[in-house]
Amino acid sequence: MDFTYYPNTQARVTELGKVKTTAFNKKTMQKAEESWQRITQEEMMQIEYEIQGAVKIGSALFMPSAVIIWNSHTLSVLPARDIIWVYGYVQKTSMNLIPTSKAHYVYILPRSGETQIIYLNTTGGFSKKDLSGDAVKQIYNIMYQSRKGAFFGYSDEIANYVKGNFAAAVQYVDAKSMQ
Repeated sequence: MDFTYYPNTQARVTELGKVKTTAFNKKTMQKAEESWQRITQEEMMQIEYEIQGAVKIGSALFMPSAVIIWNSHTLSVLPARDIIWVYGYVQKTSMNLIPTSKAHYVYILPRSGETQIIYLNTTGGFSKKDLSGDAVKQIYNIMYQSRKGAFFGYSDEIANYVKGNFAAAVQYVDAKSMQ
């Protein structure tokens, strides 16, 4: 993850937070390194071009060609070509049946099948804010042109389809994205 030759990327990555060059969790660090190795030179140049206008949502930078995710002080990249499904999730916490807080997340399911989680924020238990829903809409607006076939948002129908036959869902998204 050496961005010496990519000054725009280096500047924006610095905004996310300190990236460790050694990690407690070697598996997480290795996965992050591998994600960058799968990026082609053309994709890296596209990222370098788009990153100045990238939108920070939670712990990630979203741009039409890729998502850069900062997680556990590691930095991984997910090209748009690998995104299958993006949806929000709200985890509610209560005490004695009284809502105390809501944690808002965005889940990204890539073709590898390993879900990436983007933490957004926590709101009060009675808050009507839909941070995860708003974030998914924003991600849709950013990435739709480059990944038209991907699923954005959650429904039981999408969940059953993707979880029931993941390979068919990947083929469907790839075919729809080519149109």
